[in-house]
Amino acid sequence: MIHKHTITLKGPAAAAAGLSGHLLRDLMDVLVQGAEQSLRFAIEGRSAATGTPPTWLRAAADFDMMDLAKSPRGRTFKLEARPILESLPDRFSQSDMFDDLDPRRSPLELFELALEHALAGDEDSAAFDHGLLKTCAQFRSVLGAGLESVEIKNGRSIIVDGASVEQAVRLSKVEFRSRKVRLAGQLETISYSDCRFMLRLESGARIAGTARDLGAETLRSAFGRKVTVTGTADFRPSGSLLRLNAESVDEASPNDLQIFASIPRPLLGPPLVESERARGGFAALLGQWPGDESIEELMEQMKELA
Repeated sequence: MIHKHTITLKGPAAAAAGLSGHLLRDLMDVLVQGAEQSLRFAIEGRSAATGTPPTWLRAAADFDMMDLAKSPRGRTFKLEARPILESLPDRFSQSDMFDDLDPRRSPLELFELALEHALAGDEDSAAFDHGLLKTCAQFRSVLGAGLESVEIKNGRSIIVDGASVEQAVRLSKVEFRSRKVRLAGQLETISYSDCRFMLRLESGARIAGTARDLGAETLRSAFGRKVTVTGTADFRPSGSLLRLNAESVDEASPNDLQIFASIPRPLLGPPLVESERARGGFAALLGQWPGDESIEELMEQMKELA
């Protein structure tokens, strides 16, 4: 089933005799990049990674532009997008349903969900990571080209205007440094071509993880077992844990399950991206103390900053 999305542009640029090619390009850049990043985030647990993007991404996240028209409300056009189970039939079927992904949705719908959370200023949302959040914030440049608002309709209405986009911009400026961590628990719920998993700690807390670079066989052989996962932790703008990027999975001892049972927090306070770059080095540590980190962890962080 094709999903239809209606985009309405309002403002002086939309009321002109013609629609700026640069404006249309910038808007499409945000929508295309947002759809691709949202699909990758849903499948791999991260919106971007180093190296060449996977070959399936472009076709799977694509959509068609239809019916550009001028109306009393401004400029209106439609986008048509396929659901994920049609664009990636080898990965999903009609019966596949996951807690955080319904494959009957299109990648564009996933981006609309991330955008809705970003515009609401939801700093603890699980709908985006920092890369996807920065794409949402790019609507500020689109509005700066002479638009008052961009309305996206697909069963519900999302309005991007000056006030709401500043919420996304604010969140995009908060970035915690990833940190090395070790967590122990039971490996649960391997999904999406074995790129993603859940780790249940002894406390009952469930940690979302991705293991794209580790190898599917490692996860399969450890499924259902008590393991220690070593990797890096990424954080939401609120400072809560977003995901665990696994680098190794080993059998856990009873001591491991007790020692490595705390949900990681950022080592530093929540600096703005710009201010952290400006301060740099040991200055970024001044006045900051997380309270429950070991001396070894702090020294490792100081080495990284140096």
